[in-house]
Amino acid sequence: RMGNFTSSTPESLSSTACVQFVQDVVSHNCVVIFSKTTCPYCKMAKNVFNEIGATYKVIELDQHNDGRRLQEALAQMTGART
Repeated sequence: RMGNFTSSTPESLSSTACVQFVQDVVSHNCVVIFSKTTCPYCKMAKNVFNEIGATYKVIELDQHNDGRRLQEALAQMTGART
Protein backbone atom coordinates (compact mmCIF):
# COMPACT_ATOMS: atom_id res chain seq x y z
CA ARG A 1 0.00 0.00 0.00
CA MET A 2 1.21 3.47 -0.76
CA GLY A 3 1.42 5.98 2.05
CA ASN A 4 0.56 3.59 4.86
CA PHE A 5 0.20 6.10 7.69
CA THR A 6 0.69 5.33 11.37
CA SER A 7 -0.42 8.21 13.54
CA SER A 8 -0.61 6.99 17.11
CA THR A 9 -0.08 4.20 19.59
CA PRO A 10 -2.31 3.40 22.55
CA GLU A 11 0.36 3.84 25.20
CA SER A 12 3.48 5.93 25.62
CA LEU A 13 6.72 4.19 24.68
CA SER A 14 9.97 4.24 26.67
CA SER A 15 13.10 5.31 24.80
CA THR A 16 14.19 1.66 24.53
CA ALA A 17 10.76 0.80 23.15
CA CYS A 18 11.03 3.71 20.69
CA VAL A 19 14.32 2.34 19.34
CA GLN A 20 12.71 -1.10 19.06
CA PHE A 21 9.66 0.40 17.31
CA VAL A 22 11.90 2.16 14.77
CA GLN A 23 13.91 -1.02 14.18
CA ASP A 24 10.72 -3.07 13.73
CA VAL A 25 9.16 -0.59 11.29
CA VAL A 26 12.36 -0.38 9.25
CA SER A 27 12.86 -4.15 9.20
CA HIS A 28 9.31 -4.78 7.95
CA ASN A 29 9.22 -2.09 5.24
CA CYS A 30 11.52 -1.47 2.28
CA VAL A 31 11.07 2.31 2.53
CA VAL A 32 10.11 4.24 5.67
CA ILE A 33 9.68 8.00 5.85
CA PHE A 34 9.75 9.46 9.36
CA SER A 35 7.98 12.70 8.57
CA LYS A 36 6.31 15.77 9.97
CA THR A 37 3.19 16.97 8.21
CA THR A 38 4.51 20.55 8.04
CA CYS A 39 7.94 19.66 6.61
CA PRO A 40 8.31 20.68 2.95
CA TYR A 41 11.18 18.23 2.42
CA CYS A 42 9.07 15.37 3.78
CA LYS A 43 6.26 16.37 1.42
CA MET A 44 8.69 16.37 -1.51
CA ALA A 45 10.00 12.92 -0.57
CA LYS A 46 6.48 11.50 -0.31
CA ASN A 47 5.56 13.09 -3.66
CA VAL A 48 8.56 11.47 -5.35
CA PHE A 49 7.59 8.03 -4.07
CA ASN A 50 3.96 8.61 -5.06
CA GLU A 51 5.00 9.71 -8.58
CA ILE A 52 7.00 6.54 -9.17
CA GLY A 53 4.31 4.36 -7.61
CA ALA A 54 6.55 3.08 -4.84
CA THR A 55 5.22 1.39 -1.74
CA TYR A 56 6.37 3.06 1.45
CA LYS A 57 5.50 3.47 5.12
CA VAL A 58 5.06 6.90 6.67
CA ILE A 59 5.34 7.66 10.36
CA GLU A 60 4.07 11.21 10.95
CA LEU A 61 6.06 12.21 14.01
CA ASP A 62 3.95 15.31 14.74
CA GLN A 63 0.79 13.17 14.84
CA HIS A 64 2.23 10.20 16.74
CA ASN A 65 1.76 9.99 20.52
CA ASP A 66 5.50 9.36 20.91
CA GLY A 67 6.72 11.42 17.96
CA ARG A 68 9.22 13.43 19.97
CA ARG A 69 10.67 10.29 21.55
CA LEU A 70 10.78 8.57 18.18
CA GLN A 71 12.67 11.54 16.73
CA GLU A 72 15.11 11.36 19.64
CA ALA A 73 15.56 7.62 19.02
CA LEU A 74 16.19 8.30 15.33
CA ALA A 75 18.75 10.98 16.24
CA GLN A 76 20.49 8.54 18.55
CA MET A 77 20.49 5.82 15.89
CA THR A 78 21.54 7.97 12.91
CA GLY A 79 23.39 10.92 14.41
CA ALA A 80 20.96 13.35 12.71
CA ARG A 81 17.80 15.03 13.97
CA THR A 82 16.45 15.90 10.52
